[in-house]
Amino acid sequence: MNKIQNFPIMLFTTIMGLGGLSMDIFYIFGAGFLFESFRFVTAALFALLFICYGFKILLFRNSVKAELHHPIKINFFPAFSISLLLLAALFSEFSGVSKALFYTGLAVFGVLCVFVFLCLIGTIKSVVKGTAFEA
Repeated sequence: MNKIQNFPIMLFTTIMGLGGLSMDIFYIFGAGFLFESFRFVTAALFALLFICYGFKILLFRNSVKAELHHPIKINFFPAFSISLLLLAALFSEFSGVSKALFYTGLAVFGVLCVFVFLCLIGTIKSVVKGTAFEA
C-alpha cells in the first residue's frame, strides 16, 4: 500500500509525452500499425495511472492533500486534464469518444487551473506576509 500512497501525480506527464509522440507518428507515417500501437500504449498507460491515482485519492486523502499544498507538485495536477485532451486528439476518428474526452478534459482543466492559481496566490500571500511587502 505504501507504493500507492507515494504514487506521484507527476506520472501523468508521461501521457503528455506519449500522446505527443503518437500524434507525431501519425503525422509522419500516417495511420498504421506503429500509430495504433503507440495509441494503445498511451491509452492503456493512462487507464493504469488513472486507476492507481484513483486508489490513492480513495485510500490516502492526506497524501493527496499534501501534494495539493506543495508549491511544486500542485502544478502537475493539470497534467491529468491535458492528458484527456491529448487522448481526445488521438481518438478523433471516434467522434463520440473524442468529444467526451475533450469536454471532460476541458472542464477539468478549467477547474484545476483556477484551483492551482488560487492556491499559488495563497502561497505567495503566506510568503509575503510578515515582510516589507505586506499590505
